[in-house]
Amino acid sequence: MRFLRPRVGVFALLAALLVVGVGVAATVGVSTTDQRTADAAVPPSLVPDRPRRDLPKILDGTPIDAARVGDWIVVAGDFTRVRLQDGTIIDQTAVMAYHIDTGELNTDFRPVITRTSGPASVLAVEPAGDGTHVFLGGKFGQIDGMRQTRLTKLSLVDGTVDPTFDVQVNGWVRDLVRSGGRLFVGGEFTTVKGVVRRRLAEVDAQPGTTAPGFRFDITES
Repeated sequence: MRFLRPRVGVFALLAALLVVGVGVAATVGVSTTDQRTADAAVPPSLVPDRPRRDLPKILDGTPIDAARVGDWIVVAGDFTRVRLQDGTIIDQTAVMAYHIDTGELNTDFRPVITRTSGPASVLAVEPAGDGTHVFLGGKFGQIDGMRQTRLTKLSLVDGTVDPTFDVQVNGWVRDLVRSGGRLFVGGEFTTVKGVVRRRLAEVDAQPGTTAPGFRFDITES
């Protein structure tokens, strides 16, 4: 069984500091806020009575994170190809979404995610809380030709970038946690939207401004 990244590191510290009510995911675990699945190919029931065979299958790379957004399961990772229910193989980089009941791919959500140097990947998925949008963080520089540096907000309805959320991060984003209108970002960065933040930052989920009152820089000893 594939598994999702555990909630460790900067967000273990964040939970202790802020008590935002986010559960810890182990090898198989579910967040209390977004019903994260423990397997990219398993809907909310962690261990179904019968394995489902009607889901899109990742053919290369690895699924790294997944989250439920409305009726969709959004799967992220470092993959580039997916096989559909009818056997068709499509190119789809780093993220996809399938319907929780039917297993059908959301063909309206097919963002083109690229990176100037090296392959693109999405390392973190977090529901935006409105049932139609999702935050993605990872190693990427553009989405559909639009500059989106390592952090973005996309619509599940049509895959487009939300232009009101414009947050540029100067290093990889490894984890995301949303609590109400607050989005906490963890990763290998030193600035977020031009503001010094080392490895941990908070931005407003809407419209995406860096929260000036929150600062817990994390540095190596």
